[in-house]
Amino acid sequence: MDEKMHKHLRTWELQEKIMECFQTILKCEDELKEMRHDDLYDSGFNTIETLWKNFERVQNGQGLVSESLGKYAEDPCFAIAALLEKQLPTLQSGLRMQGCSILVQDRCGRFCITGQVDESIAEQIRVYCSRPALRK
Repeated sequence: MDEKMHKHLRTWELQEKIMECFQTILKCEDELKEMRHDDLYDSGFNTIETLWKNFERVQNGQGLVSESLGKYAEDPCFAIAALLEKQLPTLQSGLRMQGCSILVQDRCGRFCITGQVDESIAEQIRVYCSRPALRK
């Protein structure tokens, strides 16, 4: 098998793994919400910290962590959550946040936000895509 074909196959393999993990994340978040969890924080071992935050509640104005904004040195997971919280779209945008997973390892923060698109956004997408500057 040539290099180009190998790269193509590997790309699809990786994309499939990502989608499988995504489905697992969604199922776990749904269960956490059913159990009425908002924040799950673990300072873990060595230099690893993790946080899962119910961003649906944050988007609805509950469980806010904005007081942690700018406190990355003391509490990196909550500082990242506060920064993301500040950047969340409004409910009217049609983007509904679900959960946010944050991993901080060796002072490097990574995050993954899940969410849903409600029916109102279909019209927004149609209008946006119909703008002359966006068509080729």
